[in-house]
Amino acid sequence: MVYSPPAETPSVEERYRRHPPPGPRGLPLVGNLLALGKDPLGFFTETMRRYGDLVSLNLAGWHTLLVSDLSVIEKILVEDHRKYVKNRFFWRNVTAVFGEGLLTGEGEVWQRQRRLAAPVFAGRQLLDYHSAMVALTRKMLEGWKDGEIFDLHPEMMGLTLRIAAKTLFDSEVERDVRDIDHAMNDLIVEVASRWRRPIFVPDAIPLPGHLRYRRALRTIERIVSSMIAERRTGGLENRDDCLSRLMAARDETGRPMSDTLLRDQAITLLLAGHETTALALSWTWFLLGQHSDAEARIAAEIAEVLGDRPATADDIPRLKFTESVVMEAMRLYPPAWAIGRESA
Repeated sequence: MVYSPPAETPSVEERYRRHPPPGPRGLPLVGNLLALGKDPLGFFTETMRRYGDLVSLNLAGWHTLLVSDLSVIEKILVEDHRKYVKNRFFWRNVTAVFGEGLLTGEGEVWQRQRRLAAPVFAGRQLLDYHSAMVALTRKMLEGWKDGEIFDLHPEMMGLTLRIAAKTLFDSEVERDVRDIDHAMNDLIVEVASRWRRPIFVPDAIPLPGHLRYRRALRTIERIVSSMIAERRTGGLENRDDCLSRLMAARDETGRPMSDTLLRDQAITLLLAGHETTALALSWTWFLLGQHSDAEARIAAEIAEVLGDRPATADDIPRLKFTESVVMEAMRLYPPAWAIGRESA
């Protein structure tokens, strides 16, 4: 009897290329690209409801699968992750912003960055920033008045930006925070516009949005570069912000991050720690406003655990219901609700 090893399990892409699932037909040439560009979230939601957890899409001749099946997602992101790279269609519009940071890096480049950055955000290192977070939050709350009605999301954006500036750069300089705020707003608006755009338009084309985008990027690069230069000349001793820790990190060969890579990581962390956190907080308040019982239960838990004193990192394990509410808000309204992978 001759032993035959089991055949390799086909990848998700191979399996569904042979037997593609159903999906919307779309238009000649462009397929579903225009509908996707007009309203990405609405298009994905309606398509999934109509066709199921696996849907075939045609993006101007690019065969694409919309995947909502959790077991398939796990296979793509975990079991077969080496067979699927970060999607070029998704990231090609923002290469100038993120460079080769953790969000966009691949393969060995990503692995090296991950090894360098992981200790900066491990365990107690991250919790050490709680005092700055609490102090800045209390300062924001002192400006609120009982009975006042206002848009909460800009307040959350301002808070998370100030926390990011303090913890990432140890900066409370109002001019830097203001400049970063204006630049980040321009970047966020343009990035969102680009992901809705059905065609790729190079940065060099002088569209109004492109000009604002490039100007905003220069502003952030100037601020980050000046902070890196300041630390190069003044030393990293007695500095515990993320940028200083990234600059002090060394890989297994003793090499540090280059200034270019530090710039990529700083901008990535600014975006990741700013808008997404503000969105998670805003949706949490929105949902609590609709569920008075949950709001009352959170208030009771906070009163029991904290009393009248400020929160600390040590209180987090005791705020069980509060944590559950935040996690449920992110499940219902995830700040990042789609990711892309491409068959390698």
